[in-house]
Amino acid sequence: MDGLDEDILHLSDVTESLVEECLYTRGNHPDLVIRTSGEVRLSDYLLWQSSYSVIAFIEVLWPEFTIWHLMRAVFYYQMHENAANHSKERYLERRERSLKDYLEKNSELLDDETDTLEDHLLSYKERKSQFLQRLCAKQDEQLRLMTQGKTSQLVPPAPEPDVY
Repeated sequence: MDGLDEDILHLSDVTESLVEECLYTRGNHPDLVIRTSGEVRLSDYLLWQSSYSVIAFIEVLWPEFTIWHLMRAVFYYQMHENAANHSKERYLERRERSLKDYLEKNSELLDDETDTLEDHLLSYKERKSQFLQRLCAKQDEQLRLMTQGKTSQLVPPAPEPDVY
């Protein structure tokens, strides 16, 4: 589903906060991410969501992970919590400014006589809400199909290649 193709959203509506709300985690950020196996990488796992998290790399494979490894990760988190919270606060301040930036960027879209900034903001919020409702319904349907083992219905068939 593409909100731009379906004229639900305008291109100017696509912001960092909208992208974040489209993820399955819907804006929830983990405070601590634990990576087992000793690998010092995330393998594209929760990259967006964990950008302001404390990441603990534990040198044990998951089946051998014990309460002691968890405690080590929690202690590591406690040592780095202040830095993570400081980064998170700066991030939230930037997010608050993003709505103001959106309004400033789109102020030229207003009709001087008929449209007000409040009307434009209300229209944006309605478009965003409509898009997110449709997206959540689609995500819920995909999760339902996955739990029923109907994965063949999740991915549309690939288009036929052009033959010249």
